[in-house]
Amino acid sequence: AMDPAARLELALRLGDDDATLLAVTRGIPAAEARCELARRRQAGRRVSASKQR
Repeated sequence: AMDPAARLELALRLGDDDATLLAVTRGIPAAEARCELARRRQAGRRVSASKQR
């Protein structure tokens, strides 16, 4: 099993890899790719049931 610090480091590294891959594929700056990934994550979220009341 991985300790929490190692899991966090891996998650951050994988996120950076996703942004880099998107940037290279689309030919856009890495910062723009990170913003696009953040927008996609936000758009994919659902409102919690407690907030709908």
